[in-house]
Amino acid sequence: MEIEKTRQIIKSCRYCLMCKHVCPSGSYSYFESDYPRGRALIMDRVLEGKNDYTKDMIDALYNCFLCDSCHASCEGDWELPQAVRQARYDIVARDLEPQRAKEIKESLQNTGHPFVGETLDPVRISSQKECDLLYVMGPYIRFKQHDIAKAAKSIIEASGDCFSILEDEPDCGAVLDMLGYRKEAENKGRALFNKIGHRKPKRILVSDPLLYYCISSLFKDWGLDTGKDMAIEHISGYVLRNLKAGRLDLKKFDERVTLVDSEYLCRFCDYCLEPREVLKEVCGKNFVEMRHRKKQMIATGEAAFFFNGGKVEGSLLGKRIAQEAEAVRAGTAVTLSGTAKENLSSSFSGKVLEFGEFIRELIQ
Repeated sequence: MEIEKTRQIIKSCRYCLMCKHVCPSGSYSYFESDYPRGRALIMDRVLEGKNDYTKDMIDALYNCFLCDSCHASCEGDWELPQAVRQARYDIVARDLEPQRAKEIKESLQNTGHPFVGETLDPVRISSQKECDLLYVMGPYIRFKQHDIAKAAKSIIEASGDCFSILEDEPDCGAVLDMLGYRKEAENKGRALFNKIGHRKPKRILVSDPLLYYCISSLFKDWGLDTGKDMAIEHISGYVLRNLKAGRLDLKKFDERVTLVDSEYLCRFCDYCLEPREVLKEVCGKNFVEMRHRKKQMIATGEAAFFFNGGKVEGSLLGKRIAQEAEAVRAGTAVTLSGTAKENLSSSFSGKVLEFGEFIRELIQ
């Protein structure tokens, strides 16, 4: 069993309640099995041969949002989400995964996006073929959050750079891996890796936190090395670099702004500083921090694919973030993913913009 690799994590978490208050999926349902300790107890029962996986146990393991909130608040540094991912590999190997996971896998394989049952056209943005900068979108932006791609295009052009995109861009495999489909995920990742390699860019630019995590972390796990001559950069780092170089001219923003951190940028990739530095530069004292920020952020639900087989109500995830943003009297909340923007928009009384969208409004 794959969970055998995380035995010590499971044993350490099964009787501990110290992270219960930060778990968004537990707060979503209030079922003990949807909190970290409940999941650890489930995996411990399976690990010791006291139970086989039942439907309810499998649902509890797939209800985890893999946001790392439990790990971020853990004094013992136990990474329970890693154990959950190993459990999902075991479940898929036995063909026991939820029907919704199978549907998402089929959608990704047949359409290139995870939005089951939706007919979606990819965004169309003009670019050049031979450039040192390659903008890679990921399925969320490419198929659904078109305005984020268009904002990135405006920022790149305002910085004076030539850029290209991938025609028929493959999915990177992150969603499949998180659902337990390790082999299929690696195959998807390799297809994207090969397409990127064919273009031979000097820099890969992304807006999607899951895609940044996939290329910078999962690719290494799969033995896919982009090499020293090919850097990967999030749009916030790109903006910061061009601001410092005097290549991007932005207006000052004179209203109170706060930043909604990304679990997959900040927690998993330690990419917390760059967006803050940009907002401090353009907003000055009008940039205000929420109580829970950086790695102690409230999870936005970037990997909350479904819950008990149904759709996750994003407004419930966004409500706590909205309350904290309003507590610091922010009129605008800047998110680092389209998912966070969507989940926050229905709860926050002010304006919600993805980072690139916010910067585009300041281009002179």
